[in-house]
Amino acid sequence: MATATAEFSLVLPDNWLPLDVVGEQRIANEVDALLERGAATDESFHSHRGRIEKQLRAAIRLVRREPVVMAAVLISVLDDILPLFASLTVAIVDSSPSDYQGQPGADVQLVELPSAGVAVRQQFTDTSTDPNTGVTVPAAVFQWLVPMPDQRRRLILTFASPNTEPMLLEAFADLFSAVAESLSFKNTPEPPV
Repeated sequence: MATATAEFSLVLPDNWLPLDVVGEQRIANEVDALLERGAATDESFHSHRGRIEKQLRAAIRLVRREPVVMAAVLISVLDDILPLFASLTVAIVDSSPSDYQGQPGADVQLVELPSAGVAVRQQFTDTSTDPNTGVTVPAAVFQWLVPMPDQRRRLILTFASPNTEPMLLEAFADLFSAVAESLSFKNTPEPPV
């Protein structure tokens, strides 16, 4: 599924659910629509509706408080027990190349995104609280900091996933990289001659 704003586009897998970041819909209406859409492709949405609904409500409330221009989530339940939740947020901030300060302890690399140019990629561990249980768990955070074509702003792609199972984390890392590599800017001005 391609997701776009006026300035950029990303390709997300079909099982990711885009969130209303500006609050055009009431949260209850948005949650109902997301649950219906998720249930069309994932049976766990029926059998774990209460748990998934809590996760969706928490995610929607969080992104509506943050200065993001796009957000999406992946929600499922593995083996009918383990809730699986990953998120994406996209923010655009004013900055210059000298503004970058890495997250302490992050693994930082320069990477080339095929349609968006050179970006700083960082990976670090943070914590998140499960809205169902209140339990705080380690989360893996992957960020791409990408200069916008106007060179005055930076687009920040932030993905978060559970950091509990190495094979799952590796699969998420590959998925997040593929989504980041799909980033492209619209109406990119020609470079000066």
